[in-house]
Formats: sequence, structure tokens, C-alpha cells
Amino acid sequence: MADYTVNYSPTVYEVYVSDGGARTYSDLAVTAHNADATAHAIQVNAQTGTTYQLVLADAGKVVQCTNVNPIALTVPLNATVAFAVGTVIGLRQGGAGLLTVAAAGGVTLSELTGGRPTRRYLGYDVVIDQTLPTTTSTINNVPMLFFGDLRLAATMGERRGIRVKTSDDRYFEYDQIGIQATERVDIVVHDLGDNTTAGPLVALIGNT
Repeated sequence: MADYTVNYSPTVYEVYVSDGGARTYSDLAVTAHNADATAHAIQVNAQTGTTYQLVLADAGKVVQCTNVNPIALTVPLNATVAFAVGTVIGLRQGGAGLLTVAAAGGVTLSELTGGRPTRRYLGYDVVIDQTLPTTTSTINNVPMLFFGDLRLAATMGERRGIRVKTSDDRYFEYDQIGIQATERVDIVVHDLGDNTTAGPLVALIGNT
């Protein structure tokens, strides 16, 4: 099943259907950024409602959404609308209503950074940490996934300022001076929430 990757600026989006791998592609929607996109031989599907789901006929076109209220556009499941791999669809916000792109269940939306997909969830960056537990270890009562704003849950402070030391002896044979600089910092996680009250940082706990 294909993944749907979204590349967007504040008012212009592109939906690019990939085979799941990281790949680059040219910015097809350069001519679609203008209001007169039809003059550049790009077909425009004009939508004036507050919701819209992409259809197969949108392939290769620009879907322009115009409304004073927020507009929710949905990328459908591949089983519902089978876009061919490599399909590009331009999306344009034509009015004051903010255009947002949502994924139907089972669809993966990835923001492109430098032409390559970036893992995101609900608009937030996803960071993979290799130190988290794997299926080969016990996961009972072990945090498996964290979600939230670490800036609100933890504080980093300086325990000791920068100290600089020099040595005329360490690299004497090379006619050089050794310089050492050290600093001590600490991080305190002070607000995680609990099983009933969510804090700025919550965790998915393993259960076996």
C-alpha cells in the first residue's frame, strides 16, 4: 500500500504518493502557486466547502480550497482511492480559511524537509531513540513512547560554569599547549503527570 507524503508551505500543499521510501522530486506546484494556475495548463478543482476528500480525478491537478472558515482536507486510504505511485496533487488555500491536511485511518502523512519525508504525528515531529526498549526485552511497566513538550516538563540548569585550564607540559614534545574546558549541567524532570492527570509529557507504558 502506498504512503501519502505531504509537502507544504503556509498556503500551498502538495500530496505526493510514494512507495514508502525516502526520495526526492521536483516541485511540481511552482506554477500552481499563482491564482491563474489555469493559464499554465494546470487543471484546478475549485472547492468552496469546509471539508473535502481527495478523489482519483484530482491526480495531477490543483485542488483550490476557498472558504472564510477553516478547511479540512482528507487524504483517503489507498483501498478507498488507489492513487498511482508518483502521483502529485497540488493543494492551494484560496481564502482566509486555514487549509489543513488530515490522514484517513491507515494513511501515513510525512512532511518533506529538503525533499525528503520527515516523521510527524498530528503535526509534531517524531524522534526515534534507539535506547527505548525493544520486543526482545521485557516491556511490562516500561515507557515505550513519550508525547508532549519537554520544555514544559523539564528544566536544564548550569551546576558549574565553564572552567578553562591550560598545561605547558602535556604536549611539550610537540611544542604545543594543552587546553581543557569543562562545564557541569543538570536536567530535572519535574512534571510528568500520572495515570489520571496528563502533564506536559505523557508516556505509553508497556503491558505484557
